[in-house]
Amino acid sequence: MNCCIYLRKSRSDRDTEEYLAQDPAATLERHEKILTELARSMNITVGAIYREVVSGDTVSSRPEVRRLLSEVERGMWDGVLVMEIERLARGDAVDQGIVARAFRYSQTKIITPLKIYDPLNDFDEEYFEFGLFMSRREYKTINRRLSLGRLSSAKEGKFAGSVAPYGYRSVKLRGQKGYSLEIIPSEAEIVKLIFSLYLSGIPGTSDLSPGAGAIAEYLSSLAALPRQSTRWSASSVREILKNPVYIGKIRWNHRKTVKKIKDGNVYFSRPRSKNYLLTDGLHQPIISEDIFFKVQSRLGSYLPIPSEKLMKNPFSGIIICGYCGRKTVRKPMPDRKDILICPYCRQNASVRLELIEKAVISTLATKFDGYNIDIHINPSVPPSTAGALQNSAAYFEKRLERIYDLFERGIYSEDDFLKRRTALEKSIELAKTNLKPISCSVSSPINFSGSVSELYSAIPEAEGKNALLRTVFDRIVYMKSKKTAPDDFLLSFFSNLPPRC
Repeated sequence: MNCCIYLRKSRSDRDTEEYLAQDPAATLERHEKILTELARSMNITVGAIYREVVSGDTVSSRPEVRRLLSEVERGMWDGVLVMEIERLARGDAVDQGIVARAFRYSQTKIITPLKIYDPLNDFDEEYFEFGLFMSRREYKTINRRLSLGRLSSAKEGKFAGSVAPYGYRSVKLRGQKGYSLEIIPSEAEIVKLIFSLYLSGIPGTSDLSPGAGAIAEYLSSLAALPRQSTRWSASSVREILKNPVYIGKIRWNHRKTVKKIKDGNVYFSRPRSKNYLLTDGLHQPIISEDIFFKVQSRLGSYLPIPSEKLMKNPFSGIIICGYCGRKTVRKPMPDRKDILICPYCRQNASVRLELIEKAVISTLATKFDGYNIDIHINPSVPPSTAGALQNSAAYFEKRLERIYDLFERGIYSEDDFLKRRTALEKSIELAKTNLKPISCSVSSPINFSGSVSELYSAIPEAEGKNALLRTVFDRIVYMKSKKTAPDDFLLSFFSNLPPRC
């Protein structure tokens, strides 16, 4: 018989290696020795050995098993030696069907140390399919148990992730199960520098309010490199600025893996979730809560355009993608009108900016013309700043109301409640204090007063329109399917204004 060997570790193998501190390659080497000796005893010629080192619960995520199945379907092998049939497939019913069909139609035997499965034997085929079904059931049970265990660990303030965030290393807790985080001094200094640069500016430059991209360039020039790259990226800096782990918190299920099917293929994504667990961690913080909340306040008022450039998109920072939740951007087109597009995902189709503006003006006229608004645009002060600070204060006030509710429901202890209340009251006071000099600024303001739709049409510049829209809307969610009419899109409006009586 001309056969091949397929090697793949199970979850129990990986757990044993971790518990005994074994070499990860030792398990596959041991299995290879067992199957090679089995082949020799059965006078089987081994033509190839496939070593699956990638962990995945689907056939599509394991390149070696895909290659093996392709060769099995072509009838290249008389049999496949494997430790257990469960090693071949632990995916869903579709994956199990793919594996079972490949061996059945090619009449390829499955040889294990305990049994030989012949696809021409009805009893063996039934036993094989039943084994795949039971392996999937066991896999789901193990995953459910592990998920509950990680959630329980996170609630206890332990670190339940796989990779420690920058600035920390994962360490085993003494005398108890689970892991916590330990500060890496050299990386912690970089974390502190990132927060300092964001609040105070980059030394030697006139940029006192740098964005994540400018900070990333500055860090790369200092040769203060991240763990797995030769340069810092804006997204890495932004994730550090937003991560509450640096004030001693544990955040769990913030980005859960979501499976989606498109054109018959399974795709994985990790969208940000608003419903996640946030609890006090066992580790030491790197950043004070005062600094962290100052940064969050500024992040909340961030406009995705450089301060030295003129704003051309009246919806900058307001319209977000309905699929991925990120902010859309204006894209100038050389031969036609500007379009609005989400640069992060491929599900949302682009649309002409003028069509969006017509729809927004129509909504302002039909739903918000009962309001009279006074708006003062000061050329020396970005008009969005005051609105952003007002929104920040309102945001922290809503959070303050929520912690009172959690305290009354017994979820927060008195100490936790007092600590959070103090931090939020400081953030509210800071936002209102910063708002006063802007509100009192009188250097040649441009005054507008009247109904909302009239105001929008009267304001000449995109920056002023943006300030007005930020007063009216918290956000606008945009969705458009591909291959539809240009004006076939959906806008969902979330207002900052109180409901009319």
